[in-house]
Amino acid sequence: MIVAATLNRSVTLQDLQALAARHARWADPRRVERAVQIVLFRDIRRDHLGDYLVESEEQPGTYHKVFAGGCTCPDSQKRGVRQCKHQLAVCMARQLHLLDEALPSARPVQTVEQELYG
Repeated sequence: MIVAATLNRSVTLQDLQALAARHARWADPRRVERAVQIVLFRDIRRDHLGDYLVESEEQPGTYHKVFAGGCTCPDSQKRGVRQCKHQLAVCMARQLHLLDEALPSARPVQTVEQELYG
């Protein structure tokens, strides 16, 4: 069963489950679950600076900016969460090759994972 298809890449439920299980070893499983929902149902795109804009779950049409080492969401800013659901969603979407990385200064997936998991 295909659960997502963008940029000529189809993602199966098995792909997503395997990736979520891998992330759940390092991150809060509840955040991983929310990140999967974001990957499936929210918009994730790059801005002109090469950072990522992730659509809010609570306020559709509003975006949080994910940049090297952080996010503009309240979880990241006020609570000091190291890996918010938006950062995890960007990492997952990149690993599933769902994002257009054609902009200059695209960061490799390993760098994003290292930022998230140390």
